[in-house]
Amino acid sequence: MLDRIWKKIVHRQGFGLLSITDSLLWILSLLYRVASVLHRLMVGAPVRAAVPVISVGNTAVGGSGKTPIVAYLAQHLIERGIKVGLVSSGYGRSNPAPLLALGSELQRLSADQVGDEVLLLSHLLPVAVFAVDTVKAKAAVRLGESKKVDVIIVDDGFQHFRLARDLDIVTFDASVDQKLLHLLPYGVLREPLSALGRADIVILTRAESVENIAAVRQKVLRLSPEAEIDVATFSISELVGRSGWLSVSQIAGMKILAFAGIGNFEAFRKQMESLTGCVIETLEFPDHERYGDASLKKIRHRAIDTGADLIVTTGKDWYKLGDFDFGRKLYYVRQTVNLESDELTISGIINRLGLTKRNH
Repeated sequence: MLDRIWKKIVHRQGFGLLSITDSLLWILSLLYRVASVLHRLMVGAPVRAAVPVISVGNTAVGGSGKTPIVAYLAQHLIERGIKVGLVSSGYGRSNPAPLLALGSELQRLSADQVGDEVLLLSHLLPVAVFAVDTVKAKAAVRLGESKKVDVIIVDDGFQHFRLARDLDIVTFDASVDQKLLHLLPYGVLREPLSALGRADIVILTRAESVENIAAVRQKVLRLSPEAEIDVATFSISELVGRSGWLSVSQIAGMKILAFAGIGNFEAFRKQMESLTGCVIETLEFPDHERYGDASLKKIRHRAIDTGADLIVTTGKDWYKLGDFDFGRKLYYVRQTVNLESDELTISGIINRLGLTKRNH
């Protein structure tokens, strides 16, 4: 509930009743800045894992396309014979006990046991080794000591100062409205934009939604002049369901109910609308929604009431839904990541970290 109210305030258009909260949010953002600085000063010297560590993070809340980039990098490294480990806090899981297992093993568990993002990544990366812990530094050290991996990718590690990183990759959502680029809770930033100066690589995501990506690139270059800047677009390659898959051309003209519990629902909605070219009913849930009986029935009733031909969600949400009968076929979108530099980025990471290509 509080999350929805906050989103309404920061995303409001023009002056209105919600504008009254501006001063309060601005003051809270100053306190947030002070708390962030104090936190970093109190962390102490970072610990180092036994193998190279790549962090993939962001500077904002609300979904910058970080998880697809994690999957993209991991898959391309695996295809080059490099053993990849994934570190995550397993946000949203009920049991905080540490986990260390192959993705193929975690697939048998639920989102409640491992976290929704870990569950999704385990299906995308079955041969990767996952270390899940509320303290990511401990997970990375444990994974390095296991001698099962050549490199570690930390999901959402840019603000995790307890862990030394060999490469900091930051995803920056190029489509975010400029007026939102303020510190929480006045805006959506976890850190000031100047924090991009710590990044080794900045990937401008959702470039397909931006008219002037060159202007965004120049802004980021001023903030992070030493970083390599790459551009990523996300496209939907197909829709996947229990009984098979649908190509993009097959859903043209269909009436779709799209729902999700993700940080940036608006980006998902726009992506679906541009894909289908028809009116879409949408249903937004809080990020990391657990989908209890009430939520599932709400989706089913909305699909029936609107006469939807099919229901579409994200991969992260799909794996939390079980076998509930929605009265319509349910699909999730399979996204393709397209990097401007593509091969150069992967090769550059391998060379920079001294990773050895193997055939195994």
